[in-house]
Amino acid sequence: MIHEMAPSPDRYLSRCRRSIPDFLDSLSPVRLLPQSRPDRWPLGNGPLFLISAGKAATPLTQALSNQFGIPPENTLTILPRGYPPPATPHVHGSHPYPSEASRNAALKALDFVASTPRDGTLMCAISGGTSSLLFLPAEGIPGRDKKAVLKKLMDRGAPIEILNTARTHLSAIKGGGLLRPFRGEIALTVLLSDTPCLSPAVVGSGPSIPVLRNGRKTLEILEAWIPRSEIPDTVSSFLSSTMEETPGQPFRHEAPIILGDSSTVLQKAREYFVPEGIDYECLTPCLKGEAREAGRVLASLLLPKVGTGKGQCYLASGETTVTLGKGRGKGGRTFELGLALGMSLGDVPAVVGCLATDGNDGNSGLAGVLFRTTDLTKGMRSSGLRAAFSTHDTGGFAEREGFAIRTGPTETNLNDLLWIYFPPSY
Repeated sequence: MIHEMAPSPDRYLSRCRRSIPDFLDSLSPVRLLPQSRPDRWPLGNGPLFLISAGKAATPLTQALSNQFGIPPENTLTILPRGYPPPATPHVHGSHPYPSEASRNAALKALDFVASTPRDGTLMCAISGGTSSLLFLPAEGIPGRDKKAVLKKLMDRGAPIEILNTARTHLSAIKGGGLLRPFRGEIALTVLLSDTPCLSPAVVGSGPSIPVLRNGRKTLEILEAWIPRSEIPDTVSSFLSSTMEETPGQPFRHEAPIILGDSSTVLQKAREYFVPEGIDYECLTPCLKGEAREAGRVLASLLLPKVGTGKGQCYLASGETTVTLGKGRGKGGRTFELGLALGMSLGDVPAVVGCLATDGNDGNSGLAGVLFRTTDLTKGMRSSGLRAAFSTHDTGGFAEREGFAIRTGPTETNLNDLLWIYFPPSY
């Protein structure tokens, strides 16, 4: 936390770097769980079972099983390789692209759900990354065809709601499909949301949240992003013949409990990154769009606000996208967003930070970027940054220049955080 009033850019930047681990810890499930009043959760009187999936699956399993005394044999954790596993039963899927491991994880998840006794309560703890970890295409769609559609959408920068619409409609496990074999009494979904200002059903493509399916409408959405000639015939035929339906629910399905979302990120960021005694403003909890363009637009909105002489700090949270061109360097949305904003501020002194709360943005292996805008104009850095943008190597640029944030996998997976500090001289 920054208790100093209106620090210099150098002091502010160094204090931000020291505060990042504590900020991320404040977003972990074990910290957020008490704030959700777990003593009031509708859990029934039967035995409890827990399935956790996503990048934050391990800390979710640990926090929830400790809170409710769920025995290890009543839990299953599904996580990506490279993330710390729990000491309890677990299985690995693949991320960001599904593989045979993801299919095996989906089958194990369905078997686990089917094993819940009739008086049992099933908690489904879902975090970002679940969509790729649980991969089971709908009947009649080869896995390669579903993967091809999703990759084309990702490469074209489709937002998360479009990706998850496609995932849900082409899946036997998403959009409530995980609960098809459930024969217990109560199903309760617990979420760490990485989908800004969207329905809870979008998180991880909602494996435990039944949604209305509309195949023909989904095909129209796909055709808006992918030329029809590039959509596999199996996908087109399946969606064209899919009638509107919502998976049945022969059990009590409680409203989802959201442990944290973009508003949580902003609340905690204000505690850790906004110095005392300066003007503060939350720009949006719903940041979306192409990362580089969003950075430029935000800079144009901020420049007229700068100049009170008191010092200012602005926060935003959400998740932008990157449309890949021919260049495939090392980077991700936080780098393109933060660096584009910093470059667009020109010679106005500021500190810009942009952080992926799960600790890994894109293919960079890094968590984000933190820098002084004045450093971007020194020497050849400006031309180097333009070259990095053209090859999507903004993560490599940030690492070479000492701007990168490296945390490793964190114990959470909420939305990205963007913050901008203007010192009192401006």
